[in-house]
Amino acid sequence: MFNKNRKRQNRVAGLKRRIMVGCLFTGCLLLIACGKGKEKKTEVATTKPTEKVEQRAQPVYFKEDGQSFEKVKEYVYTTTKLNVRKECSMDSTIVKMLPERAKILRVGVGEKWSKISLKEGEFYVATEYLTAAEPEVKGHLIAIDAGHQEKEDLEKEPIGPGASKKKAKATVGTSGVYTGKKEYELTLEVAKKLQEELSKRGYSVFMVRESNDVNLSPHERADMAKEAGAEVLVRLHANGSKVKETNGAMAICGTKNSPYVAKLYDNSYRLAKDILTHFVEETNAADKGIWETDLMAGINWSSIPVTILEMGFMSNVEEDKKLSETDYQTKMVKGIADGLDAYFE
Repeated sequence: MFNKNRKRQNRVAGLKRRIMVGCLFTGCLLLIACGKGKEKKTEVATTKPTEKVEQRAQPVYFKEDGQSFEKVKEYVYTTTKLNVRKECSMDSTIVKMLPERAKILRVGVGEKWSKISLKEGEFYVATEYLTAAEPEVKGHLIAIDAGHQEKEDLEKEPIGPGASKKKAKATVGTSGVYTGKKEYELTLEVAKKLQEELSKRGYSVFMVRESNDVNLSPHERADMAKEAGAEVLVRLHANGSKVKETNGAMAICGTKNSPYVAKLYDNSYRLAKDILTHFVEETNAADKGIWETDLMAGINWSSIPVTILEMGFMSNVEEDKKLSETDYQTKMVKGIADGLDAYFE
């Protein structure tokens, strides 16, 4: 009996030892696992995130004509009419004149001069008259071209794109048989009054020329109107005839099958008709109708709807007097403005 109890006690003691050993082993495994977990957490906590550094391109500079430029490629706008020059000098040759609001590609910017890229090549303009801000236009933008200029330019220019026929770039026009006034003076007088009237009616106006001392060909005038963003081009002229009794107003546009401006025909004809109709109603001038022709460079070079308004005959004594009278000019201006209102209705 004693031996049986002894054996039972030994078995229980052995079982307890195995349980204790098992618990110790399990505890060790748990400690090891926890230790490894802490190591991992420590590694995560001490590892710094990778910082992304944005690499900015350094400005590139170049020198030309004694001036330093930063190389750029950006579109900018002119804040006024701006002479384009061959070199960085106010005495340099003028290549062309850019209108106000013209959008141009600038490829180099300096303190005084900017280098620009045009279809004719790369040239220079004054930096202070350029802005990156797109100009705001109030209402419809009308281009007014006061015909002719003070000094003639007899260099020949094609009457249209690809034309073999050429005409002088610029002439002074006719003159009044009674007043002695030059056509270029009359057209600018009326153009300035028209600008004022259109502005009152909510239009924006681009004046192709604002003085008599310019040198602009029909091609250049048409380009300026387009570059300014104008919707239509109204060219003001006065007529002349060997027959002194001839009088009245006439509008001119291209033909349906024009080799230059056929795609503009419908709108150009409507523009001519609306302006002439209201001009005649307001002034009581004789209606000489609409002349459709492909011979006018001032029409053929245009890329927007265009008409030439011959306001009257300076070769007729009575009409010549009227054309310079303040009251009659007011009526002419109102008629043209009414015509533009009708066109944009």
